[in-house]
Amino acid sequence: MQLAPPTPRPDGTPVSERIGRLHTYRNGFLYAGPVVRTTTQRQSVVVCVALTDSGFSVKTKRESLTAVGAALLPPGFTHIHTGRFPIAALDVAPTAYPYRTLARAASASTQVWPRAHFDPVLEELRAFKEGELPPSEVSAVRRRFLELALELVPPVQPLDPRVREVMRMLREEPGRPITELARAVNMSVDWLRHLFVTEAGLPLRKYEMTLRLQTAAAHIGSGASVTQSAANAGFSDLAHFSKIWKLHYGYGPRRAFAGEKVTIDPTSLARFETTLPGVEMETGPGLQSRQAESQTATAEAAPEARELIQSPS
Repeated sequence: MQLAPPTPRPDGTPVSERIGRLHTYRNGFLYAGPVVRTTTQRQSVVVCVALTDSGFSVKTKRESLTAVGAALLPPGFTHIHTGRFPIAALDVAPTAYPYRTLARAASASTQVWPRAHFDPVLEELRAFKEGELPPSEVSAVRRRFLELALELVPPVQPLDPRVREVMRMLREEPGRPITELARAVNMSVDWLRHLFVTEAGLPLRKYEMTLRLQTAAAHIGSGASVTQSAANAGFSDLAHFSKIWKLHYGYGPRRAFAGEKVTIDPTSLARFETTLPGVEMETGPGLQSRQAESQTATAEAAPEARELIQSPS
């Protein structure tokens, strides 16, 4: 089954010039196509694999690598260049269940992996890029891609229940004062900040910014104006929102969903609103196995966890 050819843009960009494809979901996105000298500073980790025998170059704050076949890129400053050769890039945001596992593995440096490890999914990723994979099948391919990456990194301990509770509160009401969050889990502000970074892998306010950007992306992708989307996500200043967006994604919000040379799969708000951040469960044998282990460990720690939240630290 093939996708219907994408409709040409009003600016007249021919369909034949489309160079890639983007599929967004609550906790990141899957992109396949070339990446030309793009610099970002978002909090996501990114799994990249070359779709041809030509590798790609990566530069982070710690290192500069060339001829890379597959890699796990850490959060923070990242510069990627593939020339005209396509890669598949899986963005895993801090709100995703496997984020902590991947971010911890990449905390010291970029993890360079053998491209052959991803052979089981390369043909499907190429089909995704060429528009030959229906949107209904993209999620399964994304999960297999993620599972293969997780096979290469060690597991981590379950998330501290106090941090999980703070994540839930921020999802329900972004912008809550940190004093209120700390009080809700019976912790001091300083200790909450410390524990959140240790457990979640990034500062609390950067996590909250991720939630705001995800909300804005959902509204933009659903057809809302950039101005309205920024307001819906809690940004009172459009210029500030545009600056933050460009810092995270490498280009402005209007260009992100313009689809001038990239086919963008339709986005629905429901896809962004059905799960709690940081605790989402994925399906797939590898992911289910890891998550079952985590659930068991969490259940065993439940009595102690309730006591931690109910008693001052």
